[in-house]
Amino acid sequence: MKKVFNYIRENWILYWIIFVLFAMAMTPVKRYTDSHYTQEMTCTVKSASTVWRMRGSGKISSPSPDSSVVTEECGTLMLYRPVLDGVGMEETTDSLVVGKKYIFVVNKYLVFDNFYNIQDIKEADGSPVNFGSSE
Repeated sequence: MKKVFNYIRENWILYWIIFVLFAMAMTPVKRYTDSHYTQEMTCTVKSASTVWRMRGSGKISSPSPDSSVVTEECGTLMLYRPVLDGVGMEETTDSLVVGKKYIFVVNKYLVFDNFYNIQDIKEADGSPVNFGSSE
């Protein structure tokens, strides 16, 4: 064990360089998946809701939102983060009109999830959605 410790102590720069190279390699991979696995889907909204759930274990738990948009053509789409700055997930799902068509920009790179991840929402004509107004 002492030999292993001495080897690591003497060659720590090698491990640091490997760690930095690995971290630098992850940035292009993320950019590639975000750019090549994104698609626009035109879907009619059946329902949209945000449910707050407690996540964590034991005494350490925190509330986090689960926002889902159920559509006729595209199935269930999930919203994991706010679409626009300053607009929360609840405001986003509350502003979507049932029966109306929207263009959902989704990331179709599914690793752990079975649902598409919504990255942006547009009106059917391509204009941005006005989340602040009630229709």
